[in-house]
Amino acid sequence: NNQCSKLNSKLNRYGVHVNIYEDDFIGLRLCQNSINNYCCPQSYENKIQNATTIELYQSFEFYSINLYESLRRITVQLNETIIKLIESSRNETHFILQHNYKTFYSFYRSSIDLFFNNFLIITYKTYPYDIKNNIEELFRNILRITITVNNGNKPILPSYLLCLWRNQPFGNRQYLIINQLEINLGKLFHLNELLKLSNELVQTMSMVS
Repeated sequence: NNQCSKLNSKLNRYGVHVNIYEDDFIGLRLCQNSINNYCCPQSYENKIQNATTIELYQSFEFYSINLYESLRRITVQLNETIIKLIESSRNETHFILQHNYKTFYSFYRSSIDLFFNNFLIITYKTYPYDIKNNIEELFRNILRITITVNNGNKPILPSYLLCLWRNQPFGNRQYLIINQLEINLGKLFHLNELLKLSNELVQTMSMVS
């Protein structure tokens, strides 16, 4: 009774035990067309179902863990990539200002760092609002610093700065930058959020199963 012995060995791996019957056992042809057309005893029916369920669960659990680990690794790599992009942009901005705007660079430097530091803490839920405010704050600081330096570092009235700002001294440049950042960073934020949701889904499915 070789085939039923093999099946019984499989069942035993999952703690399911049945007795092996003799070859002349007359019972339900449960395993016909499943194990070389050999007839297995009727008592195997529920045992096979239980063992198969356990096997499927263990397979699902195994692949869920692998999928979760892959998603988690990709999420970490994406976050690291976003940080590297921001830091690379920061360094490039400092390089350009230092070589082309030497007079103002020392004054602009802290505003540039503040600008990029704010980008490091932007979140998915508020990124359009945060990007807009961050860009506007940078341009306001540039305007204030430029006028102050050109005016011999004399104090500038807030009302005067507000009037200048309302007249759009930078034209539409700030809005172009805002739109471009919303598109490019938005894609990264959406991808990052998708990976987080996928992680949560896999975890939930593993717990339910």
